[in-house]
Amino acid sequence: MATLLHIGSALIYNDAFAKTLPRPQSFTCTTMAKITPGESPVVPRRSANYQPSLWDHRHLLSIKNKYAKYRIDKHEKDLHATALEFQLFRQHGFNVSEDVFDVFMENCGKFESNNINDIISLYEASYLSTKSNTQLQKLIRTFATQKLRDFVDTHSNEDCGGSCDTVEMVVQTLDMPYYWRMRRLATRWYIDVYRKRHNKNLVLVEFAKIDFNIVQAIHQEELKYVSSWWRETGLGNQLHFARDRIVENYFWTIGHIHEPQFGYVRRIMTILELY
Repeated sequence: MATLLHIGSALIYNDAFAKTLPRPQSFTCTTMAKITPGESPVVPRRSANYQPSLWDHRHLLSIKNKYAKYRIDKHEKDLHATALEFQLFRQHGFNVSEDVFDVFMENCGKFESNNINDIISLYEASYLSTKSNTQLQKLIRTFATQKLRDFVDTHSNEDCGGSCDTVEMVVQTLDMPYYWRMRRLATRWYIDVYRKRHNKNLVLVEFAKIDFNIVQAIHQEELKYVSSWWRETGLGNQLHFARDRIVENYFWTIGHIHEPQFGYVRRIMTILELY
């Protein structure tokens, strides 16, 4: 009986304690009082008596900076930057309109800039056109091609001085656009040309050499693996109709995907192409 009373007392005590607890009051949002003109706004008192922030909405809207539109205004007059951005967007699948070049074009279909770097970027951008981009194919490419040829004719028969690398770059561009080339083969050429510049960045040249050597070493190890596999199978001696061209097939895979992290894909593709 004492045990029952003890258990029952505990239950009664808990129930009684629960009744004494105050019920939570529901919070109701109230609108701010209207402020008459000339009257200072009433700042509500925050918890722990924190002072109101100085960065209120009006203060943020009042911030002005003369450099806010500096980059945009400068970018709109830079043909090289516009052409380069056009190339990068088109290369990654974004269908940027060809109308971005209209601000640089004169009434006769020519461009205001005579800078050779601007013309090279414009020429490269014209080869990322689609069938509907008639302006890129007919106007821009024709204008850039003629400008580059005139530059080569003017500077090839005279002492180019410090612009020999520029002439070499123009000749290479006219021979084949960058996006039609095999990237890894063109990398070595660009490194050698950049080294000839008088304003070259030696740190950038060193990093380019290291990157080229590391990727080249990875490709060489993959080529060794494929050659060892082909020799161990003996299929080259048994299957006379098979294309025993390991290096050529491997270069074909590098043309598709040259990044070092895709070595397994290159090895498998090369093995499949040997048959």
